[in-house]
Amino acid sequence: FAEDHGSSSSPVVFEKTLIVGNDHAAQEGGYLAGLDSATGDEKWKIQRHAVKASFSTPTLYTPENGPTQAIFSSNPIALTAVEVDTGNVAWEFAGDFREDIRTVASPVIANGIVFATAGSGGGGKDCVAIRPYGKDGKPEVAWELDRALPYVPSPIATQDHLFLLGDNGTMSCVNAATGESIWRERVTGETYSSPVCIDGRIYCISRRGEMAIVAASPTFEKIAEYNFESAVHASPAVSGDRLYVRTEERLISIGKHSSEDAQAPEPVK
Repeated sequence: FAEDHGSSSSPVVFEKTLIVGNDHAAQEGGYLAGLDSATGDEKWKIQRHAVKASFSTPTLYTPENGPTQAIFSSNPIALTAVEVDTGNVAWEFAGDFREDIRTVASPVIANGIVFATAGSGGGGKDCVAIRPYGKDGKPEVAWELDRALPYVPSPIATQDHLFLLGDNGTMSCVNAATGESIWRERVTGETYSSPVCIDGRIYCISRRGEMAIVAASPTFEKIAEYNFESAVHASPAVSGDRLYVRTEERLISIGKHSSEDAQAPEPVK
């Protein structure tokens, strides 16, 4: 992987296919691949020649009356949708990502809109918001957004809204259908980790370990705060009724919380 930072695109499993994104700018070229999850045998492979390395993990999307697709985000092709079973490219959208930026956050889907960002340094620079199958059956621009974009953290998508956590800790709520900005508030400090949404609550954790819990709502509400007192760069993981947070010092498990208070975190032995 020809990139100073290595690779951070996670593999994704769908049914019997392991999906791998290796989108980089090496001289020999990168690739997208689908492997048999049981044997590791290659089912399909697509050669790629990115301008900048992509660190973005693909997102799964199932259109009406169509097979499930893996959507990859990269530069210079902003979005590529690949049918998981066959490896056929269902559609692509070149977008308008400038050459000096790369994709890190995963694309998300809300209210039929596929949204992806790209950036550099400490923030997002460009984004695309498209309808995969427009009036002529091809991808078309739904709306545009030119500020308060995330670079490293992936957005949160609900049915009607996008929640964009910027690298500086400011979150924006956007109408997914129109791109209208509904609110923008600082919720935490500088962050690398992506927020997660559980039961209508968005958990955001800063690089300094400050966690803010915000309602996934068009009305801004900060529900609770907690300080892990240790640096956090990794995105939290969710399994069952537990939230797992990896700090620089330990792995912490958080159980179900009441409507009033978050349960105190407990270290995982």
